[in-house]
Amino acid sequence: MTITAPNVEITKGCILQPMALTMGYGELLAKDITDAQFAQLTVKGMNHAAFQYGHLAVYPARIATLLGCDGAIAAPAGYEAMYAQGCPCIDDPARYHPREEILHHWRSGYAEVAALIADAPLSRFEQANPIERMRERFPLAGMAVSFLCNNHQMMHLGGVSTWRRTIGLGSAM
Repeated sequence: MTITAPNVEITKGCILQPMALTMGYGELLAKDITDAQFAQLTVKGMNHAAFQYGHLAVYPARIATLLGCDGAIAAPAGYEAMYAQGCPCIDDPARYHPREEILHHWRSGYAEVAALIADAPLSRFEQANPIERMRERFPLAGMAVSFLCNNHQMMHLGGVSTWRRTIGLGSAM
């Protein structure tokens, strides 16, 4: 295998093209979930759709930090305390933000991330990962950006896919 010098357009494309597919899949999963179902817990220990999408909406601010744009994207008010890693998913639909609000923050956050990625120089992807707890797994910022824009989202969207079946919606495909 021949390894060539990094190219900014290839780097961006390897993140943005899969991210477009990821976002499309997330939209497909959410399209027929009703407001009443969105935060309904069907199986103990499983996260409902409101929690999954709310959790994903927290991460664009972190991705901005990875790209050297700390503060360019703010996590939605109150979302860190409710949806961050380690927060419990509670069987109380009234506790959670409305469906359209959560989906709006998810969509707009990753649209902002896509714009930051498109404008970023290659050096931003090659810099050391500034988020200490992720640094061991992803030593470079670009590695962590790629993971959070794609793999991390797909892990949680897989949870939404499974949750859909438990609530009786079946496959979104």
